[in-house]
Parts: sequence; structure tokens; C-alpha cells
Amino acid sequence: MVDKKILSINLSHNAALTYVVGNEIIFHFELDRYNRIKGNNFPSKQVIDLICDTECDLIIVTALNEDCYTFWENIMCQSSKLANKIIKVPVHRNNEHHLLHAAEALAWGNFSNIIVADGRGVKLKGDLWERESIFKFNDKKLFKKYSFDEQIGFIYEKRAFQIFNRQYFTEGKLMALSSYGENDNQWFNNKKLLENVNNDKVKKSDKNYLNIATTTQNYIEDRLTQIFTKIPQNEKIAFTGGVAQNVLANSKLKKIYKKLFCSPYNNDSGISIGSVNIYRNFDLKIKSIYTGIPQEFSSSCIPYPTKNVTLDEVCNLLEKEPVAIFKKRSESGQRGLGARSILISPCIKSSYEKMNEVKKRAWFRPFALSILDEHGEEWFEDYFYTPFMMYIFNLKKNKKNILKNGLCIKGTSRIQSVRKEDNLEYYNLIHCFYKKTGIPMLVNTSFNLPGEVLVETYSDLNYFLKNSKLKYVYLAEYGKLIYANN
Repeated sequence: MVDKKILSINLSHNAALTYVVGNEIIFHFELDRYNRIKGNNFPSKQVIDLICDTECDLIIVTALNEDCYTFWENIMCQSSKLANKIIKVPVHRNNEHHLLHAAEALAWGNFSNIIVADGRGVKLKGDLWERESIFKFNDKKLFKKYSFDEQIGFIYEKRAFQIFNRQYFTEGKLMALSSYGENDNQWFNNKKLLENVNNDKVKKSDKNYLNIATTTQNYIEDRLTQIFTKIPQNEKIAFTGGVAQNVLANSKLKKIYKKLFCSPYNNDSGISIGSVNIYRNFDLKIKSIYTGIPQEFSSSCIPYPTKNVTLDEVCNLLEKEPVAIFKKRSESGQRGLGARSILISPCIKSSYEKMNEVKKRAWFRPFALSILDEHGEEWFEDYFYTPFMMYIFNLKKNKKNILKNGLCIKGTSRIQSVRKEDNLEYYNLIHCFYKKTGIPMLVNTSFNLPGEVLVETYSDLNYFLKNSKLKYVYLAEYGKLIYANN
């Protein structure tokens, strides 16, 4: 098994493809990066060709239900090349959903306990559902200790769906909106309060919606805290499943459970990693989050002018305008972490407006900050290394008049710690900005249009430039700048 080549595919929503040789991840990405439909499991032609061309000894497939398997079987009927690939390679199925979530978390490190909390969960028997679980890991064995149906993620998803014009994938909006309201439990059992909602743009005057967001956030934090009390505070805990996307809840839990780790692959895109980790008897170790298929640059990739550029020149632009950074390999997950990010100085008054001209985000959604790790303690209270933007921090009081962007209304920020060994080119850019300005951080938001998937290929980049007001893209490994005349 030492050098076995394994291709693992999650076929359900948040579908993902993982390729492992030995215990090393060669690539891992979400299928929606190529089909361009958020959360969708449709395999684009590029993905089908990649599966067919990737040498492997075993294919592992996972899915929540048989419909997903049937869908892929239909795809194979239309692609003889893919069908022949599947026939020639052994296929192993693993459908133990929460177990796979827990196994994914163990690829990040050795944890004695893993808590899984997701939205829809898994239906057991009759009316029984498993939406939250606690697993124990010991002596290379992973077993379930507790199972719950608190409906934490399901309630959160439902409230976001109702408030934001019946749109899915709006939980992040609800979390941001929760900073503006007050706790008001009277709505919780009032079914009529949210009936016939058609609210495309929540306003500051919509106190009812603001309070619903705040109360929902407080509710899930309380319920999560109750689940966590099953584990002693001094133990190493991993938290995964879609609910672990909630950085406000994560941050409150981290204050109690100092050894808590929140997985950035918490949604079902991590399932394909978990299935390999179980097969390999838990020896898989994630070394980097930058696992996208390498995108090589040539002059034919883009219809816009390019020029060679120095770090100083990029930093000069960042003091005035948004600049996207595009690296060969994208980061996996839902957040731009310096490979598919849009950046700007946090110190100019117009930075929020300039970023919003590009991103078109709702008024209540703050941007995040990427900071050089060695300067984190100077700027944020109770700082610790956080490379995946999974927590929020309070800005120190003596720094509050310096930053004009990157903070929410409460003076907190979701931050990314950056080290050389994580992302060298991104580190060098922020370090250059620090030498010029004395500010060791940049405002960072994901490189995507509203409601769309992060930019993955040069074709996606061209589409973004054509449909936005972004002018500059920095190709970090090539030292080149794309400038679009929008």
C-alpha cells in the first residue's frame, strides 16, 4: 500500500476529486471549480478527462444516496473512455457520511476527539436523523461515542434561505448580518413571522431580520456549546462538518477548548479525503491547502496586456486599487487564501468602496485580513496562528484608528496568518507592503463574483475581468501583471 495510487471521488453535493500517491495528496479540488455551478456535482469534460488520464490502482467513490451513483453511471454511459477506465480499475464504495467527515479531520493531525456537525445530516431509521456526532480516535481506530439531532446546521440553513430571497449557500450572509441585531427569542416558535419572505436586499431598518439573524447565531452557539461539554476542555478536538464554517461559533469555542482545530475542509468536499484516510488506516497527512491543478501561463491564456512587475510596483498599486493574486495552484475550500484572492491596503478610506465596486457584496459583509504571522500579536488580542481563516480576533485598541477596512462593526476581523512555508509568494508580497507602509497585512477577499465559484482557470479569470471593474491581476510565480481596460 506504500505507493498505491488512489483516486477518490465524492459524488454528492460539494463533490470533490482527490488523488493520493502513498500518503501524499497530489491534487484535491471541488468539481464546481470546473462546472462553475456552486456546490454542484456535475463532472465537466476537463474533470472526466482528468479522471481518465490519471494513473491509479484504486478508485473510491462516496455518495449520500443511490441517485448520485445513478447520475454518474449515466455519465459513464455517455463516455466510453470513462466507462473503460472504471471497468479496468477496482472501485470501492464508502457511504458512512459522518465517519468520513471525522476521518478527513484526522488527516490534519492526531486528535483524540472529533465533533461533526452538518446541515442535512444523515437519515437513520424511521424519523431518526444524525446531524451531529462525536467520535473517539485511539490506537488507529475511529468509533462513534455520541449521536445527536440538534438540527443546528439545518436551522441555520433554513433561516438564511428564508431571509435571503430563498437562495441557498447564504449562511455566510446570515453570520455577517448577525452582528447588527439583538437577541429576540419571541420569533423562534412563531412560524408566521417568516412566511412569504421575499427579501432580496436586507436594509439596516429591517430590525426583524437583523434580530432573527442574531438570535439564530446565538442559538447555534448555545447548542454547539452543549454538545462540546461531552468532551473535557484539555483534550485535542477537531471540529468538522458544514457548521464548522461558522467562524463566530468557532471563536467562542476556541476560548474554552484551547486545543480545538477547525477543519477548512469541513463541508462535503472533504469527504473524498476522509475515504482515502480510512482506506490507508489513517496515515494520510495534509501538507498544504494549495492543491488545485497547476494552471500554466502563456500569452495565449488571456486577451489583456501583461507586463513584468516588481513587488514594489504591486504594492504601489495596492495602496490605491484592488489587485487580484492568481497563483498556479489554487487553494481548496471556500475561502481565498492568497492564491485566488483580491487584495487592497486596509488603510485607505476608500478601500471598502473600491473593493465593493469589484465584489458587489452586501453592506453588512466585512472583508477579511491576511497578516504576517510574526506580527499577529502586535495587532490582535489573544492571537494564535490561524492559516485558514477559521476564527475572528479583536483588534487591539491602540490600532483601531489605523485600519479603515477589514473589520466588522464590532471591531473584529476574520484573519489569515501567513508564513513563508505556507505561501512564499503571498508572504513576500505582504512583507514588501509592510516594508513600504509599516502595515503587515492586506485586506483579502475571495476571487469570485457574487454567488459564484472562485476563479480557477485562466478562462474563469477572463470572464471575471470582462464582467467586473477589476483592473489588475498579479501572476505571482511569473512576476507579471495583467491590466484590463474595463
